[in-house]
Parts: sequence; structure tokens; C-alpha cells
Amino acid sequence: NLHSEDEDEIKCQEHVEKIVIYCKSCEKILCLKCMIDHHKDRKIHDYVEMKELKENIIEKAEKFISK
Repeated sequence: NLHSEDEDEIKCQEHVEKIVIYCKSCEKILCLKCMIDHHKDRKIHDYVEMKELKENIIEKAEKFISK
């Protein structure tokens, strides 16, 4: 199960750490350990914080609904 007791918090299956990063290049969600272990090269990977991604999705949904 990826979800913790807090429904907004998703855990990494490999490290059981909180998912905090989305790699736009790979289209994967990452914990900080995954980022360090598997996504070190910033030239290849483009990141966004999950909090920022969530806010952007909510904003786009609200604009879509209000049309």
C-alpha cells in the first residue's frame, strides 16, 4: 500500500519514505533517497516538488470547472 495514514502522503515502495519529487523527464514520483540513488544527473532529469505539482493541478482543474 502506497498511502500512509495521512491520505495526502504517498510512500515510496522501495525506501518507505515520503514521496516529495516528481521527475518530469521520467514521469516518476520519487522520495529523496530515490532522487539521490537513481536520478542524480540534473542535466537529464527535470524535477518539480509534489506540493507544487498538486497546486498546479488544482489550479488548472478550478479554471476548467469555472469555464
